[in-house]
Amino acid sequence: MEEKQNFFDNVASVYYFIEEVLNFRKVNVAPTPYIIISEVGPARLLFYSKNSIPGKSKYHLFLVPSLINKPYIFDLLPNRSFIEYLISNDIDVFMIDWGKPNQIGRYYTFEDYLCLIFNIFVEETKKLLKEPNINIMGYCIGGTLSFIYASLYSNNVRSLINLASPIDFSNAGILRKWVDFSGIKVETIVETFGNIPPEFMYIVFSTLKPINRLTAIRTLIERFDDLEFVRFYKAMELWTSDNIPFPGKFSIRYIEDFYKKNKLLNQELIINGELVNLKKYKNKFLNILSSDDHIVPLSSGLIAEELIGSTDKKTLIYDNVGHVGLMVGSFAKNHTWKEITKWIKEE
Repeated sequence: MEEKQNFFDNVASVYYFIEEVLNFRKVNVAPTPYIIISEVGPARLLFYSKNSIPGKSKYHLFLVPSLINKPYIFDLLPNRSFIEYLISNDIDVFMIDWGKPNQIGRYYTFEDYLCLIFNIFVEETKKLLKEPNINIMGYCIGGTLSFIYASLYSNNVRSLINLASPIDFSNAGILRKWVDFSGIKVETIVETFGNIPPEFMYIVFSTLKPINRLTAIRTLIERFDDLEFVRFYKAMELWTSDNIPFPGKFSIRYIEDFYKKNKLLNQELIINGELVNLKKYKNKFLNILSSDDHIVPLSSGLIAEELIGSTDKKTLIYDNVGHVGLMVGSFAKNHTWKEITKWIKEE
C-alpha cells in the first residue's frame, strides 16, 4: 500500500509554508461595508446594516470593543464575522472604533473615553434610532466600560451584554500576577512614550500562555492543506499582533483603580465626581463567560450578576473555549452568536 506523502517532504513546500506564515498581513480582514456616523477625537462611530438608513430594522446592537485591540475581531472574515451574522439576522450594528491615540491622546482621561466619546456615540445612536435607550454589548475592557456606563447612564441602556469582561480584578488571572510582579511601572512607560506602545502590549499578552503559540503552529502544520483554516489562522495572527497604543492617562488610571485597588468591585470608583453604583442599572443583563478563559478568569466576571441591579439577568458559562474563542471561530458562531441574537430579539 502506497504511503501518503507528507506535505513537507520537499523544500518547495517548506518554503511556501514559511512564506505564508510570515506574510499573514496579506489577508484581507473587516470585509463588511459600513458608514461612518460620527467622529470624536481618534474615535469613530460605525454603522452596519442591510439598509443605508439607521432605524429601518426592528433590532439593533451597539458594540464596544477593547481599547487595546483593533475592533475587526467583530468582523474578521466573510462567514467568520459576528457583524455579518447580526446583519443576516436583521440586527443593525453600531460600533465604536476607538482609533489610534496620538500624542494628544496620551492626555485623554478615563472620563474622556467614558463620559465624552462613549456617551456622545450612544446619544447619537439613540437619536438616529429615535429610541430612548439602546442595546449595548461590550467585549473584554469594552465590557468593563459598558458595565460602568450602564450604572452612570442607566436610562440610556435598554439591555446590556458583557462578553468575557473583568469585574473583580483581584481574580484577573495571569495578567493580574504580571501587573503585581513584573516590577514595571506604567507611569514610567507613559512618561517615556506618551502612550503604552502596542509592541509592549503584544509582548505582555503573548507571554501569558506561550504554549498556546506552539499548539497553534502545530495545528497549522497539520492542516496546512486546508485553505480556509490557513486564511483564518493568518487573520487571527494579524489581529493578535495588531494592537493599538494604550492611552497614557487612561492606562495609569485603569491599572491603579482596577488592578491595584479593585475599586469597581469595592464600589469605590468615582467618575466625574459621582460614585459608581452598579445597583442603579435595572434593565436586562446578559453575562457570557468561559471557564477556560486565561485572560478573564471565570471568577473575575461571574460576580457581575451579583453586583448589578437588574432583576432580569442571566449568566452563560461555556467550557473548552478561550477568551478569543468566545467571540470568533466555529464555537462562537454555533453558540455565542446564536445566544446574543436570541437575547436581542427577546426584548
